Amino acid sequence: MQECEKARALDRPTLPSTIGRELKINPYLRVGTDSVRQAAGTQGVNNDDLATFTTLREWKNRFKNAIETKRMQL
Repeated sequence: MQECEKARALDRPTLPSTIGRELKINPYLRVGTDSVRQAAGTQGVNNDDLATFTTLREWKNRFKNAIETKRMQL
């Protein structure tokens, strides 16, 4: 995160990234790890990789919708 903030402060792009970096930070590419499964389990089903991926996507959609709703209320 600090790398991204530094790059943005210098008006540099934060993308594209490398595959190695994405494998470390992208939860959609880490659905089989304990930490991602545990987080997904707080929001829905996490008993296999597909269920974990689906739960992450639904969680993101709910968050995005909540943000959009909040913006419309302002």
